[in-house]
Amino acid sequence: VQLLSMYMIIRSMEFGNFNQCPRHRNKYQWFIEQHRNNDFLLSLQPRLPSFVDSPTKIQINDNAVFHRLCYYKDIALSNDTQVIYHIHGGSFIGGEPAMYYPMLYDISRQTQMICFSLQYRLCPDHGVTILHQVNDCVAAYKYLLNNLHLKPSNICIMGESSGATLVLLLLQKLKLIPNLHQPKCAVLQSPCTDLSYSLPSIRVNKFYDCFEGFVEFPNPCLDIAVGYVDELGHKAKTDEDINRKKDERYSPLYGDWDNLCDLYFMAAIHESLIDDSKYAVKRALTAGVNVEYHWDAFCGHCPSAAWHSICSEGRDNTTRIVDYLNRKMNEIEEIKSPEKSAIITSPHIPVPQTDEFKLDEKDEGELILDSILHRQRRHRSEAVIDLPPKLSLCILTWNVNTQRISDPYRLRKLLEKGVDLIVVGLQEIVDLNAKSMLKNHDNLEDQWESVILQALTFGDLKYCKLSSIRLFGILLFIFVKLEVHSYVEDVMSNKIGTGVLGLGGNKGAVAIRFNVFDRNVVFVCSHLAAHQGNVTDRNADFHKIMSKLTFSETGNNVYKSETPRDSGGSGNGKNITIDSHDVIFWFGDLNYRLDFKDTEVPKVIELIQKKKWNSLVKRDQLFLQIREKKAFVGFKENQIRFQPTFKFVPDSNEYDKVKKRIPSYCDRVLWKVNGKKTQKKIVFDCLGYAALTDQTMSDHKPVVAVFELKMK
Repeated sequence: VQLLSMYMIIRSMEFGNFNQCPRHRNKYQWFIEQHRNNDFLLSLQPRLPSFVDSPTKIQINDNAVFHRLCYYKDIALSNDTQVIYHIHGGSFIGGEPAMYYPMLYDISRQTQMICFSLQYRLCPDHGVTILHQVNDCVAAYKYLLNNLHLKPSNICIMGESSGATLVLLLLQKLKLIPNLHQPKCAVLQSPCTDLSYSLPSIRVNKFYDCFEGFVEFPNPCLDIAVGYVDELGHKAKTDEDINRKKDERYSPLYGDWDNLCDLYFMAAIHESLIDDSKYAVKRALTAGVNVEYHWDAFCGHCPSAAWHSICSEGRDNTTRIVDYLNRKMNEIEEIKSPEKSAIITSPHIPVPQTDEFKLDEKDEGELILDSILHRQRRHRSEAVIDLPPKLSLCILTWNVNTQRISDPYRLRKLLEKGVDLIVVGLQEIVDLNAKSMLKNHDNLEDQWESVILQALTFGDLKYCKLSSIRLFGILLFIFVKLEVHSYVEDVMSNKIGTGVLGLGGNKGAVAIRFNVFDRNVVFVCSHLAAHQGNVTDRNADFHKIMSKLTFSETGNNVYKSETPRDSGGSGNGKNITIDSHDVIFWFGDLNYRLDFKDTEVPKVIELIQKKKWNSLVKRDQLFLQIREKKAFVGFKENQIRFQPTFKFVPDSNEYDKVKKRIPSYCDRVLWKVNGKKTQKKIVFDCLGYAALTDQTMSDHKPVVAVFELKMK
């Protein structure tokens, strides 16, 4: 039922596509009408219990109405009552408070707070723009203070999407009005902070965001919201006037962030507006504002508001808001830090963790967070408690098809900034033929190392190379933050060929292992047997690498087939197997294909165009081999929500139809946690998993995965 509901709500958002507009209709006018049809969305909301008070409406003025709701009937309204002032979303031209009743009642139930949800004027009725909506929000805030006699310190303002944008614009405008103080805090879900839609994630995540992907660019909602289009759908302003979307009166990212109240940002990693939140966090931190934020790996746009009634993950995000409110609204004394600080919440930690960060002011707009220490704030206590050690890392795997990157900035865009470890695994850095094997390619490793280190130069953020290893066309680097380097011990590397005659370096694996925080981790980068029908060969390659590639406590750690033991190394020390490690990361061009016939290429491409990822994954050879326990037993992979990464026409995003290669998920990142086996508990979190389709130099797309490990 949840999956069906999610599918239906996503389908209901397809009205954003102008292509569906009848020819005889004004497309803007038709768009507004479709966007305000909330009957279907409201039908998805669960019925409220009979014992819950029905919402009551309070007329603020001729333009705005409050919907007052509270889960408990016996909570009286006084100047000491804690309330939530809610501003609904709807792209500035639609939406209504009733769409958010289930979420608001749930928050009210868990916080015992009264909710006031604002029904404001919608654009472009009677010439209404965002400026008029901000005025409605200000009037509603004044009503809470002057008419209901509430204290600002007892008010939390909450909004989602365009509603969160209005919250930020409201907070910035309050500073310009005498005798109007900031509220206690604000909760912002997926705000649009730059109405010009010029931030990178608008382009990068366009096809992964089920809400934003249906809307044309430039976004017609924003055209209407700034007065570019009148209520009849006609262009009301000149083309030059559209540039005012970056005006601070419309785009809060460019406004004044000094002395704002405490802020809590929520957004999804793969949504189009994720950078609107990230860049806003940087602006707030730079201004010294107390900021907390959570980037969700599952839910889409508006992690709690849009998904609360649809799936348990949406309700989990609502619980995060509740935890924040219960802690923030009941603080006796605010604990100030001498450094700018931020709090990152994780799904696996009920009490948020506090990190202090330094900002890199040189990379404008980039959110670069350098974790200095890890500590936890207790409610009503100033005691600082050390958190268990944690390790954040980014893994990039890419079959580069013999191509090279000379521009560090191009590579920088592929890597997650601020993590403790950067792992880069490359395949086919040279041609895999006999002629190439006779050449000396030693300088290639130095060239790649140089460009990666340049790409990792982020102001004061410094990385150094921990180790690297190459097997003909396979190359693996691990770079580590300078402040983490001292915790890394016992670094070892090894390699094994599985290609020609079972030994050649045209196929095989390289690996690096080390100890950190009393745990041991191994990274295996492999290039397995190619071609559609060679599933058995790929499985055999995996088992050979798993059993034969080991690390010796003494010796040179180079695999030698003539060695009588199972592993590489000429020393007499004990061999360390891959599977003996606490955590195993296995990635690379694993070469598993989709089980379709050559004649079914058009069918596969159609599934890709319709984003039927599950239909594709069900036919994935690696998925089937794991399920049948023939290879990679015990390994896990994050949910695949991106298109197959092979085979593309180089310098394009078109699949190669000439050679009739089935588009496939060749490039993967898997992991295995042996916490129970090694008696060392590890909390493992995959924060993101994506293919970067804007990189076109190879016939493969690079794949990036971001992880966080907490050791207990």
